[in-house]
Amino acid sequence: MKSNLLLFISIPFTLGAFLYGFLPADWKNSLPLEAILGLLPFLFLFLTSRDTKGRMLFLFALFFSLGCLSANAQFLTGQPEEVGENFFSLCREALQESIGNLDLSDSNHKSLICALLSGEKSSLSPEIKEHFRKSGASHLLALSGLHLGIIATIMDKLLSLLGKSRSGYALRQALLILSCGFYTLVCGAAPSLLRAFLFILYRSLGRLLPERKASAFNALLLACLIQLNLNPLAVKSLSFQLSYLASLSLLSLYPFLKQWLPARRGIAAKIWDSLALSLSCQLFTAPVVYLHFGALPKYFMLTNLLALPLCELLIILSTILLTTSSLGYCPRLLCIAVDSCAEMLLTLLGRIASIP
Repeated sequence: MKSNLLLFISIPFTLGAFLYGFLPADWKNSLPLEAILGLLPFLFLFLTSRDTKGRMLFLFALFFSLGCLSANAQFLTGQPEEVGENFFSLCREALQESIGNLDLSDSNHKSLICALLSGEKSSLSPEIKEHFRKSGASHLLALSGLHLGIIATIMDKLLSLLGKSRSGYALRQALLILSCGFYTLVCGAAPSLLRAFLFILYRSLGRLLPERKASAFNALLLACLIQLNLNPLAVKSLSFQLSYLASLSLLSLYPFLKQWLPARRGIAAKIWDSLALSLSCQLFTAPVVYLHFGALPKYFMLTNLLALPLCELLIILSTILLTTSSLGYCPRLLCIAVDSCAEMLLTLLGRIASIP
């Protein structure tokens, strides 16, 4: 039971917050309901024996009630007021201004890069937004683990200059956590981005303790538990739901599908890896997407197979270009590469969106 303790805490807490979030408003402020939720775990404790199964049921009931009561507390106190202008919002504005000052040939390319790196999509034209929607690539515009993972990989490569000594490695992980946390706050700490940061935080801390194996599944559970403690009603957010379902698919179904192809190297293996990744995410997120939008993208496999590598390349090139530009050096060849990559991505999505 001890090895599964995190499982028995996070799942019922999440379930409690989720179910409470969708209760009718007049039920949420009901004293009898609150009393039932408060007494539920003690009822289980009284009815069940003290063996392992009884303790499991008690834990489940306890954290289910805590999830409900935590969501209830946020409902009664109201949503936190939006913070006005602060240091992180100023940094975000500076990032967007830096993107706007890039020496690129098309303003649409700047708008696309701004959406991919800062999450600001208001400057995207309606036509481009429609192409992303119809082609099933809207998830590329939502800041998530994909974006933060690329930023973290770039930072990790740069910080590798600190060496492989124990102190150097510890400093490297600390700087990686700080840089990813800073980027998360600058971009508004959306549920999907915060989930990715908490995941990186858990894995980075786990690397500093090699004697303790850091489980990716435990990292996901802990991230969910922390995020819902900070904001229980975030469970109602589409971004939260899609982010955790996609992550769960990568930890469960994706490794299974990946093994279907005997080849481990070559182009065929890379193509199948991309298809398995896309299919896993789509199968897990499809029910939520259909409930929210009433339709599913027809060509998501084609979009992810072709557009995802282009999107990753564009984020990498744009990050390098922003870094060099901030240092006062803007290579023309790099500007051309960013322009070409952005144009290819927009053209590809436009073609896919136009398929009947």
